[in-house]
Amino acid sequence: MEHRYFDDFIYNLIALNSILLMIDYPTITDPYTNNTIDLIGNIISGIFVAEAVFKIVAKGFIIGPDTYLKDNWNILDFIIVLSAIITWILTAFTTLDLTFMRGFRALRALRPLRIISKDEHMKTVINSLLKAIPNLFNVSVIYMFTMLVFAILGVQLFSGTMSYCSDSTISLKD
Repeated sequence: MEHRYFDDFIYNLIALNSILLMIDYPTITDPYTNNTIDLIGNIISGIFVAEAVFKIVAKGFIIGPDTYLKDNWNILDFIIVLSAIITWILTAFTTLDLTFMRGFRALRALRPLRIISKDEHMKTVINSLLKAIPNLFNVSVIYMFTMLVFAILGVQLFSGTMSYCSDSTISLKD
């Protein structure tokens, strides 16, 4: 599970999955192309499900010091794998039109974020950005309050003063 070749294989699958997401678009009408893209996507998702199962069996699921769900990157991966499993179950047991389920496939676009977990410097940058989000919310509230004050000031100063035109051939009432 922690072997370099295994990690490289998974990262190459993530790259292949990203290329597959670039190729797949909603207006493809050729059924052969759709079936091929779906098949390759299902095979890749199956490998990711197997990887998650192997990690859960090897490390444990929740209880323990170094279990699968103690790592935030594994939580993201688990959500993506769970969405693939739910999509498989719904398409297998439902005869309804499930074209809306293609929206859940957009979660696969989050898989390239796993590559960030390999580089410690990128991991530090992303974790710093995530920790800054609450402070950015406070700054945006102050910014919006400031814009509100200037908007009220602008309405008070310019209300009615810019409703005429200096060109006599154009009428604003038409």
